Amino acid sequence: MPKVICLILALSCFALQAQDMEPPAEQSAALDDMAYPNGLSAAYGVSHEFSDALDYFLITYHRFWSPQSLGWENGSEALRLKMELSGGMRVSGQDGAVLSAVGMLQYYLDSMKNERFHPYVEAGIGAIYTDWRENNQAFRWNFNPQAGFGLAMDSDRGGPWFASIRWHHLSNASIDDDNHGVDTILFMLGKRF
Repeated sequence: MPKVICLILALSCFALQAQDMEPPAEQSAALDDMAYPNGLSAAYGVSHEFSDALDYFLITYHRFWSPQSLGWENGSEALRLKMELSGGMRVSGQDGAVLSAVGMLQYYLDSMKNERFHPYVEAGIGAIYTDWRENNQAFRWNFNPQAGFGLAMDSDRGGPWFASIRWHHLSNASIDDDNHGVDTILFMLGKRF
């Protein structure tokens, strides 16, 4: 538990520092989110699928790209591509580390936007390593599809805050007969910078 508290404190200090960052001078007062292409978040995942609850804590670095920044001139203005690199630990049952790299597509729901909040949906897949295996899991390395919805919240200083709820899955996609997939609900809070 002391490790979790240290991670939360580190994220809080970073978020406070990121609030003081100013956007590039050439950005107008009506900022779009790409003025802040990086993000940092804390997340908590919960699953009670097993007799031993599977709860874990993650710190995630996010890197965002617009389709236009990648040369896709006809790409939707509402679409974002992002790469997420996560590290964390299991906080219930047996101890263990969690590491993952996931590519995501994020689509802003412009029709539901107001001056402070901008909802979005997101989905992606990547790889995840867990330092433990549940019964009927063949590997520590697994596929990690995710999908969810979130809310970007404008900030008076610095990049927007964001919060999301995701379905978070890990399995080996039947590469091995022992493929008991694990589903969790992931709650995430972060800040763009």
